Amino acid sequence: MATFSQSTVAKGSDSFTDFCCSPCLEQNIDQWAAFYCNNCLKLYCAKCINLHGQLFGKHVTYGRGDTSKWPVLKEVEDFFQKCYLHEDKRLEMFCNDHSQLCCTNCAFLNHRQCAKVTLISESVKGPPPDLQKVSKKIQTILETLKKLENDWNTNMQSLQVSYNKQLDKIRQTRQKINAILDKIEKNTIKELDDMMANLKASFKTDSDNCSKLKNELKQLSDAIHDIVDKGKAELAFIASKKCLEKIRQSETYLKENAVQAERLVTFQADMDIEQFVFTLSGLGRIVLSYPDQVFTVQGKSEYNVRIPSDSCNCYITAICVLSSDQILVADNGNKCVKLLDQQYKVVAHCDLNALPSDMCQITSSEVAVTVNKDKTHEVQFVSVNGGRLVKGRKLQFQHECCGIAHDQKDLYLTDGTALYKYSMRGDLMKKLYEDTSGYSTVWKCAVNQTGDKIFVTNYDYHKVLTLARDGTILCTFTDPDLDSPDGLHVTAQGQVLVCGAVSNTILQLNGEGRKKLATLATKRDGLRYPRYCRLRNYNVLYICGTDEYGTATETKAIAEGLTPQQICEKYSALHRDIYKWFNIDFDYFGRTTTEQQKVIAQDIFWHLHKNGYVLTNSVEQLHCENCDRFLADRFAEGTCPMCKYDDARGDQCDACGKLINAVELINPKCKLCGNRPKVRSSEHLFLDLPKAEPKLQVHLDSVFQTGLWTNNAKVITKSWIRDGLKPRCISRDLKWGIPVPLEGFTDKVFYVWFDAPIGYISITANYTEHWAHWWKNPEHVQLYNFLGKDNVPFHSVIFPASLLGADDHYTVVGHMSATEYLNYEDGKFSKSRGTGVFGDQARDTGIPADIYRFYLLYVRPETQDSSFSWDDLFLKNNSELLNNLGNFINRALMFVSNSFGGSIQQMDHSADDFNLIALVTREPRSYIDNMENARIRDSIRNILSISRLGNEFMQENKPWSRAGTLVSLAANLACLLSVLLHPFMPEVSATIQRQLNAPQSCNVVYEDFVCHLDPGHKIEQPSPLFQKIEASTIAELKKRFAGQGPAAPSKPKPKKGGEPSQNSQTATSPVEVERLQGEVTSQANKVRDLKAKKAENGVIDAEVKILLDLKKQLADAQVPSAVTETGGGKKKGEKGDQPGVKQEVKVTANNVTSSPAEVERLNKLVTEQGNKVRELKTAKAGKVLVDTEVSKLLDLKRRLALAQGENPDASPAGGKQKGKKK
Repeated sequence: MATFSQSTVAKGSDSFTDFCCSPCLEQNIDQWAAFYCNNCLKLYCAKCINLHGQLFGKHVTYGRGDTSKWPVLKEVEDFFQKCYLHEDKRLEMFCNDHSQLCCTNCAFLNHRQCAKVTLISESVKGPPPDLQKVSKKIQTILETLKKLENDWNTNMQSLQVSYNKQLDKIRQTRQKINAILDKIEKNTIKELDDMMANLKASFKTDSDNCSKLKNELKQLSDAIHDIVDKGKAELAFIASKKCLEKIRQSETYLKENAVQAERLVTFQADMDIEQFVFTLSGLGRIVLSYPDQVFTVQGKSEYNVRIPSDSCNCYITAICVLSSDQILVADNGNKCVKLLDQQYKVVAHCDLNALPSDMCQITSSEVAVTVNKDKTHEVQFVSVNGGRLVKGRKLQFQHECCGIAHDQKDLYLTDGTALYKYSMRGDLMKKLYEDTSGYSTVWKCAVNQTGDKIFVTNYDYHKVLTLARDGTILCTFTDPDLDSPDGLHVTAQGQVLVCGAVSNTILQLNGEGRKKLATLATKRDGLRYPRYCRLRNYNVLYICGTDEYGTATETKAIAEGLTPQQICEKYSALHRDIYKWFNIDFDYFGRTTTEQQKVIAQDIFWHLHKNGYVLTNSVEQLHCENCDRFLADRFAEGTCPMCKYDDARGDQCDACGKLINAVELINPKCKLCGNRPKVRSSEHLFLDLPKAEPKLQVHLDSVFQTGLWTNNAKVITKSWIRDGLKPRCISRDLKWGIPVPLEGFTDKVFYVWFDAPIGYISITANYTEHWAHWWKNPEHVQLYNFLGKDNVPFHSVIFPASLLGADDHYTVVGHMSATEYLNYEDGKFSKSRGTGVFGDQARDTGIPADIYRFYLLYVRPETQDSSFSWDDLFLKNNSELLNNLGNFINRALMFVSNSFGGSIQQMDHSADDFNLIALVTREPRSYIDNMENARIRDSIRNILSISRLGNEFMQENKPWSRAGTLVSLAANLACLLSVLLHPFMPEVSATIQRQLNAPQSCNVVYEDFVCHLDPGHKIEQPSPLFQKIEASTIAELKKRFAGQGPAAPSKPKPKKGGEPSQNSQTATSPVEVERLQGEVTSQANKVRDLKAKKAENGVIDAEVKILLDLKKQLADAQVPSAVTETGGGKKKGEKGDQPGVKQEVKVTANNVTSSPAEVERLNKLVTEQGNKVRELKTAKAGKVLVDTEVSKLLDLKRRLALAQGENPDASPAGGKQKGKKK
């Protein structure tokens, strides 16, 4: 009998677990079995079967492909043979009189009088029962039970919704009438509560009974699969009888409850009393309107229509408002239609068999929805009945169904290039209009109320056409504000509304469709998305700007001989140009030196002052008598009181990194005039953070649970709260800043870290007059901060405390993604020393912005510090971008262009194709999860995995055998890659889509791989996406941005007559080299010990500086790797000065080696990946999967070679090259 790891049918489980390996189980290892030996009668895993095969070569084994020859699980056998009434007894008899299975106890107690009670062994004579048929019957009933269970749960939900709604009405009514109705209200609520409790208890009981019956059937169904075709006649007989009995019980239960469950139970409040109290003059009013009356947009609200059953993010493609004010939305992302109530809550939904594209109203309670997928092109009618959605008839068409409109007895459909007129029965009456110059030239359609005008959007060429009944073009509308028109709607009064998908605008046209009456909404109103969020159809506002107040600005202005305003103008423009070059797509890039900043900052201050969150206190400051001014922190310099560094600033010491108070400086001096300042007192304003702490703590507790917060953001914020918040000064004795409006302090300005974060609000206010929709709408807006970890406290503590203390309904941060530090090579970026490449310098390197974007996001310091390395950028560009991503896309498109005239072919997929599609589909799902959780580095790896799979796929399948299908599938993979690349490399993404001639509709990230390039689609001429970066270019850039390092040791002057040239290095004695190597090792260990003990940064930096200097001395002392001929090199055949002594030369890749810790880490990863590859090969996994893991192994080995200072492209040491003799 087969061994097993645990009870087959576990409590609370509705499925059976698997076989376990017998040898592994003997060693207490729970490992799934992959083979069964018919001789040993044991099961083996993939590892154990190899040893078994060596010992017992002639034994017959069966793999998982022949599980019918495996034994029946003992637990399955026990499950079927167990008596329901007497669980410790086995079923041994069958009563023909009652058609019941029974144990000996049952036979004695219940069947003594029966005439036909026989042993099961005797009852199994005859043909075996059809268990497959029984299994199908169970599946059918399971589905019905599931639906019934859902109905019961829907009843409970509907009951709760109705209860809440009526409760609100009761409370609203209560507010309108006087206090004497208080008793009536309480009695009514109590009655509702009692009734609610009784009904919910009843529904819960019914639902539990349904669930129990469903689970029992599911267990039987799962168990049947384990005994099918096993030749166990007795067991099969028992199983069939048990199943038939449970089926009988289920059918009886369904017959008694199905109709009852479909009835909706709702509460209905008695509102007569309100009508009795109030005398109404009327139930409504008459409103006169006309087609050319311009709408007034009074505001915008957002509602979440996601429901628990949604498997993807919502993607709304159509909306209909019924006469009863019920709203229907077509959710393309989840393939369903949802019904919303007047509060925009989803109250019902119905699933569709394909993706909905558009929807139009047919009657006051019915809509028609266009759905498409592969070869499915249908119009599905859906009606609202009693608060539920019911699918009705369905019309099928040969062409794609994009847009839809309805007029009396006619139905209008578009397929992307043509407009058709059908009868309501689906009979084609006429093709009204066609335009084949593009792929979306006849996109969406709408009909006016009289039916004499049909409006059509031309998505490709940004037009709205007005057609007559017969399809004649009456007029064409274009406008700079309308890019890629998509949605189209004609109101009951005849107003024409059109939405621009790319321009993110809503325009109102006149009733003729000839001219624009108004632009009702633009991206300024939140109709634009940053790149990834736009791909997911999120409504996002992306803002940034320059923080221009504070002493840093004044200091820089003095240094450059400019006014603060002039220095701000200069650097704001510089920042703007850099971001533009980097293709950073802000919705608005602003600044803080604006009137809006002043108004909003002072308003927040007044709210804080009114609410008691502002304190006053005297502060001792340095005052320069010569300049007659209090010195701001950065205008004071002196000796650090902690580390005695003699050039510390008044706010922080650059040597030890400690924050200091300017009055603590030793021997302070004024930076402006050099005189020694004196300590004087000055009255200042403080933000009372201790008073705000309780509110802040409640907010943080909530958003830490519900929001996206990186670990460092949480840790830093919690450390501030843990240490106890202290009042923080928010005023400064400066002239450059926002004036403090409080009497007695008008000669001061706000401290920059009080007003700077308010810049987010004022920049939005400069962008749109509807800024409060974003910043005073916390119920519908989520605020995300992306920042470095050094700025966390200002954004997570001080700014939120200010907004919460103001108590003016502000939107407060709910998500924070903070990065660690990005270093440069082996050190740090430093503008003062010229170390590292900065934004304005990157433009002059000749490397495209998208390459920098890719690399910087690839090494984004999300969980720990990372480094910008020219050699790594060189490797990533030439290997990942050029050889992996670029090679796959260019290769696929060149095949389509050269072999098929640029046309996508009909695709007849094989099993290998579907395997590739399955592997690829995992990546977008992981990509979405990574992006949603700000794991941007991992999202890039998802993209590179897809292109790697594509390269391997094309390599394994010879394109000339199934060329059409293979290259067309590859081209669709390239289209997917272009969409996923868009947030990272927007220019490259656009280039790929131009070469593909990809439709605009492809720019949505789905969880599944979707082919957007249909057979017949024409692509443009492909060209390479990336250029190789030469090693010489990288060497020049490294030298250019190396900065001012430690002074280089002096070198001997060059000599004449073939002696080393000026650029050559002189070899040092081996003893000196060995000494320096020992010192480097000792110093490196010292640095590691300091870091492990978390010593102060100043101490660590000093020791690191010594280490770098020692490494430089060692590099200069070592023998050079090559000697030029003019510098004393030996020609072929010449002898050296020391015959018989070989000079060992270490050749490094780009002269870079990594730390021992990094080498050890990579060694470990190579070993783990090598074991994984071996296990896959042993288990005979699929070739594509094995090759994917092998590719990862080779990449790790290459990285290890680089880290060890070896040439990754050279043959292994001692290895022979193919075809050459040693």
